[in-house]
Amino acid sequence: MLSLFLPKSSRSKKSPSRSPSRSRQAAQPRDKPKVGPDARQPSQSGEKPKASSDGRQLPLSRDRLKVPSEKRQRSTSREKPKSTLDERFQSLDFWVVKEKKDVVKRVVPYFTGRISEKRQLKSLKEQKPWVEELIESEDEDEEDEDDPERFSDLEKAFWKNPESMVNELRNVTRLWYYMLLRYTFRTKSEDGWKEPSPAFELEDFDHESFTSQLNEKQMRALIKRPTLISEYKEAYKETKQRTGWTRFCERMKSFTILLGLESESTKVEQLLQELEKCLPGLKNAKKLETQRLLIERLQAERERATHDTSTSNSDSVNALRRRFEAKQAESERILRERLEAKKAESERALRQQLEAKKAESERTLRARLEAKNAEAERKLRESLAAKNAEAERTLRERLALNAEAERKLRENLSASAETERKHRLHDALVSCRELMEKLVGEKPMVKGSYMVGGQQFKQRWKDLFHEQWTKCKAKKPAGHPLLSLVGQQKFYVVGKELYGTISERLHNHREYKDKEVDADVKRVLFAILPAVYSNPTSTEAERDWTLTTEKQRWGLP
Repeated sequence: MLSLFLPKSSRSKKSPSRSPSRSRQAAQPRDKPKVGPDARQPSQSGEKPKASSDGRQLPLSRDRLKVPSEKRQRSTSREKPKSTLDERFQSLDFWVVKEKKDVVKRVVPYFTGRISEKRQLKSLKEQKPWVEELIESEDEDEEDEDDPERFSDLEKAFWKNPESMVNELRNVTRLWYYMLLRYTFRTKSEDGWKEPSPAFELEDFDHESFTSQLNEKQMRALIKRPTLISEYKEAYKETKQRTGWTRFCERMKSFTILLGLESESTKVEQLLQELEKCLPGLKNAKKLETQRLLIERLQAERERATHDTSTSNSDSVNALRRRFEAKQAESERILRERLEAKKAESERALRQQLEAKKAESERTLRARLEAKNAEAERKLRESLAAKNAEAERTLRERLALNAEAERKLRENLSASAETERKHRLHDALVSCRELMEKLVGEKPMVKGSYMVGGQQFKQRWKDLFHEQWTKCKAKKPAGHPLLSLVGQQKFYVVGKELYGTISERLHNHREYKDKEVDADVKRVLFAILPAVYSNPTSTEAERDWTLTTEKQRWGLP
């Protein structure tokens, strides 16, 4: 799975004890991603990055720090991913991100773009051979901490130009952490995010598979991963715990102790800041140490000369000794006075510079913070006022639309309910007439009768209703349909004429379409029909009656 980042020859050298569960199968070499010539140089116009007081390089302009607009932030995942690198040495805090958009915009280009030749590890070791005393492959055993020569080249280079070397060490720290983070991220993205990144050899960082640029398809697939932020945080955490990084931090700590720096900090950049502040005192201490060694060498030479001339004239030896001791004492006194004076002057000048810079920095920072707070408060107030006005206007519009929609809905529901009520009433009229016809039954037409079929049903219903009314009024049988009506004579009149009333309304339904049925007619209608007809939510299946059941209600044979 590491074929994208490591050559076969390098992978075969890995110790199997490092990752026993990650067996690797031999595979055909993969196509290397195409590398574009668009690796961006930090200063194409001749402008060099400015450096801060602690040696860190600042951006060329504030335009690169502008936050994109809200619309541009929302469309981050749809933009074409960038593949060019900003080749400045980024601080360790630069790699701390909290949101996916920051990973895509800031970090991913450093993992997918091409590393220029001057930023590769082989170029760094050629320009600064002392780097090899700080870094090593993870498979190698730790060096002996008591070895006096472990930082010999680094110490010589440091005391030649201490101020410049502090910046060099800071840049090496940042570049080394970037290489470790890039290696961890790319190997985990290839092997699987749940698998730990394998141990590396220094040659891996110079291989084309590590320094090359990913193609556009690979970059787009990477930034579209929904778990990109969590995967990056896991790679960041694993890099902090890598043997290559922890050993580097321990060696930097050991080197600063060798220089004489007393600090409890374990963070590399903080150690370098403290080292930069303490340089004047450390340089004076180094001068004193050099003078002490010189004096010890002179004393050794004196003792050797004394031993060689022990057989010579004692007066000459004593005179030579006195003259030498006098010159030595005078040299020591003059040297001590000069060093003490220079040390006091350096401390006084440094204290004044630090106090002046501190006061100026506090004043400038206070002014900037006040201006930024005032501007932010003004913008926030304007933004809130505009948003509140817009929200209020939108709310009014939506309330008006909701009121109109509610009115229309009520009208539609009312019309639908009215239609349903009329339909049920019409169904009740039809069912009631059918029930009356079934109850009176089909009887043969009387010979010589002049009445047609409808008139015969009307007359028969009158006779049946009169008979049932009289019976119900006299006996009051339980469950009889007319039991609730016999107390009022008006229902007798309505009931006798009910068949004719219903037939008239059904035959002339267009004329009676918009006319409401009389309340007394409704009362008699629903008394004759089964009780389920009076339920407005009943279904047609529930309203389906049988003649046998209805005859039982009326007490008919």
